[in-house]
Amino acid sequence: MHEQGQPLYNPDGTPLIQAFLLKKEEVILHTTWQAMGMKATGSHSFEARSIPVSQNRYFSISTEEATITNSLYQYPFLQLAQTTLVVTISGMAVRFLDLFTSLQEQKIKSNTGKADSILEVINTTKAQLQTSRKGFYDTVWLSWKALQGEGVSTDLALKAISDSSLSLVQLCRCSINLLFPYGGLEVVKAESEINRVWRNFHTASQHVLLKPEAQQAIL
Repeated sequence: MHEQGQPLYNPDGTPLIQAFLLKKEEVILHTTWQAMGMKATGSHSFEARSIPVSQNRYFSISTEEATITNSLYQYPFLQLAQTTLVVTISGMAVRFLDLFTSLQEQKIKSNTGKADSILEVINTTKAQLQTSRKGFYDTVWLSWKALQGEGVSTDLALKAISDSSLSLVQLCRCSINLLFPYGGLEVVKAESEINRVWRNFHTASQHVLLKPEAQQAIL
């Protein structure tokens, strides 16, 4: 937050960050989302000018300031955000693989595809992805059990979530990029579902919390 152009800070010296609930009629929407994917949920820009906001419409995302004691509200925001993003993004990767499999099976039936080689690559890729997803979910579950049992997730458990999140997203990238060149024209048709999934995946996975350099920031 800023006041008269100057940043505000918490008592511990960290920047003061507040979340606000604004009504539709209070903001001016700017249609700035021009990305190739995620068009249905486009993150357009908006501005608000000189709007008084009551106390019941702003809050802190810090777990230390949570007023509800349920474990969910004590879960660290960074790992909660990463987990939510990775579940969605890895689901996109799974959908891409399913669509790619169907596409190749159709080619094989019409004798325009090489069955053994490409299906072997697909099956290996699927197995690797499912193993990584299971490891990710297991890591999240362990951190959740730790939070419920001890009231806090250890730094080691939280780092494991971040590591697992970034590793899974990277594997998803590699899996999709490995298969994409073998898709033929169908995967580059803007109106096809597989192309839409491809565009959505590569757009969503650009989130700052999931980019490769995020690993160093977390460490």
